[in-house]
Amino acid sequence: MSILFTEQRSAGDPDFSTQLAIAHAVASTLPPGIRVSTLELTAENEGEMDSRLNQIGDTFAGVPVFVEAKPGSGFIIDRLARHAKMRDVGVKVRTQGMVGEEDKLVHVMQSVAQRDRKLILAGGLHHLVPMKRFPGHPDHLGYLTTLIAAAEVHGAKGRANDGWLEQLLQGDVSSISLDDNQIEVMVRGWSTARYSTETIRDARDHFLQSFSSCSVEQPTRELKSIVPDRKNSPYGSSHLQTANVLVARDW
Repeated sequence: MSILFTEQRSAGDPDFSTQLAIAHAVASTLPPGIRVSTLELTAENEGEMDSRLNQIGDTFAGVPVFVEAKPGSGFIIDRLARHAKMRDVGVKVRTQGMVGEEDKLVHVMQSVAQRDRKLILAGGLHHLVPMKRFPGHPDHLGYLTTLIAAAEVHGAKGRANDGWLEQLLQGDVSSISLDDNQIEVMVRGWSTARYSTETIRDARDHFLQSFSSCSVEQPTRELKSIVPDRKNSPYGSSHLQTANVLVARDW
């Protein structure tokens, strides 16, 4: 079991140093088998980011740190790329802030991949594909379409895609299916794209570290809806590796 510590910046919350001290005190009392897996923090400018990373220091040595990239905080990705001492620091993005602006999410994902950093996606990713209230404007991005986008970006090392990723993130797809060996998706107007289990696992291990949802049941229930019926399919009782890889890491 793992625990995630996320900095709080609402009115009345303790300052960063106090929150860090509390996190350390809690971590020091954790029973065997439970660990701190990730630290998440925010920064309004380069100076604040440097200061906070320095405060973490050896307190949580070996624990991955992710800095949240908000609108207008492009300095975070550039700053991380320029400093070798920050090699273990990744980027967190709140996806609900990019609904309707999928091109910006694509740009962030590509920038992170180009700099060989890791990524966390947070906020509302509890449906397979975007849930739409108005035509062309999804309320929430889909976690499966977002994971496929991450696999594509990681494999391409952030190179341009001529609009395919934006269309995928918008949920403009004809079909998505998976089996033991691969997942395939057909974006409208494009040929079918296929991603092997190994490709997905590589993207989860080395690029997209986690995604978040307000529900554990909803994502897994929807994922099961596209998993072949083991009793009536050629897959028999075999383990569906692709589905397992999609959800095996932290959410």
